[in-house]
Amino acid sequence: MIKEKERRLIKQLALKVHVTESGKPRKITYQDSKELWYTILPGGKKIYSQTEFGLYDKILEEYKIFPKSTSFGSIFTLALAEKKNTENPREATIAKYKQNYHRFILPEFAKQKIETITRDKLMAYTQQMVNTLHPKKKAYLEYKSVLNLVFNYAVYHDIISGSNPVHALKDAVYLKSCDCMKHSLEEETYSREDIEQIKKAARNRKNIYPHLYPDGYDAHAYAILVEIEIATRVGELVALKWSDLIWDDNPRIWIHSQIRRDKDDNGERIYIYEPCTKNERGITNGGREFPMTEYVASLFKEIKAHHKRLGIDSEFIFAKPNGEMMTPDSYDRSLRRLIKSMGLNITKNHVFRKSFNSNVLIPKGFSDEERAALLGHSAETNKRFYSYPTSDYLEKARERLEDDEKEVLPRSHSNIIAFNTKESRKPAKTRVSMER
Repeated sequence: MIKEKERRLIKQLALKVHVTESGKPRKITYQDSKELWYTILPGGKKIYSQTEFGLYDKILEEYKIFPKSTSFGSIFTLALAEKKNTENPREATIAKYKQNYHRFILPEFAKQKIETITRDKLMAYTQQMVNTLHPKKKAYLEYKSVLNLVFNYAVYHDIISGSNPVHALKDAVYLKSCDCMKHSLEEETYSREDIEQIKKAARNRKNIYPHLYPDGYDAHAYAILVEIEIATRVGELVALKWSDLIWDDNPRIWIHSQIRRDKDDNGERIYIYEPCTKNERGITNGGREFPMTEYVASLFKEIKAHHKRLGIDSEFIFAKPNGEMMTPDSYDRSLRRLIKSMGLNITKNHVFRKSFNSNVLIPKGFSDEERAALLGHSAETNKRFYSYPTSDYLEKARERLEDDEKEVLPRSHSNIIAFNTKESRKPAKTRVSMER
């Protein structure tokens, strides 16, 4: 029975990796005249074997995949291949699974036969992992995603009996050893002073480095200046087109697309324009709109003037001088260089979104739902990951409490409540008793 299980797994793995560019399985054929099984590899090479399972072994050798029976690592390879071929995930999703697998799964654990990994063993391994690595809560949940991918596959394909043992992991137990501390405002956002300095640095960069911007147009600087004011994701920012600007009585920006990073069949980085935002998850729902302030409108007019002056003919707002679309990676590199030149430690664009939420929207009284609608995520996400008290919240709290104290009326005898003595309460007890 064990041998039959291993053969079945080898066949499944071979059929999952031996596919065409479109994901369809390549033909496995028995040739009567030669009494051999054969198939054609990518590139046209034919391989033969006297038995069907012998051919599957050769296929895996050609693809440099050497399954170790029903080990946890082998099942992970199978499960990931199935996910890739049946769920149409993004390349980044597959890469993330691989990254988390190597981060959290030790070689000794990966070698264990999955049918021998009991609930108790899994709980002990998880406890050891969190006590050693002290991961963030998000990382711990990503670790569980790897486990669920593997054990769900094993249950569905009858490799193990019973239910998925991951269900026995109680998050509250292991999160005690995780780094669940929410960082302070200063560690997660830019201050108002930082933002003003970033604006000045972005404006001055073309003057400091004229040889880099001989035409006087710094597309990346304008992208940063706009990002500070509208707090979009990077992919949404660089995907903005002139047609996304609505100039009516209520000027606004239509955020409904993104430039997504991906890889082609050769592993080369490519960029794909998608007519949906990240939170819409591949199915457009009309996007969202963001109010265009006078300052942001003036930035767009400046950019348009540069385009006309330089003869840039592009549908994208943040087009480079040669007319090419700005890519997310190009923007990230430019932002990182600018922020590091200022001596600031946090260089990710995501900080602008958190800063805008905590330094602008919250102090101005926007509700959870309103902030979430403007930034393009759920109200729960906004509260958990984007909202921080301002740095002067203690001072403001003290002022409000002192104001409340001033409103309290001065004490007088009329404010004193006379409580009954023990003796005077006796009749009342008798009266209650009589009513009952």
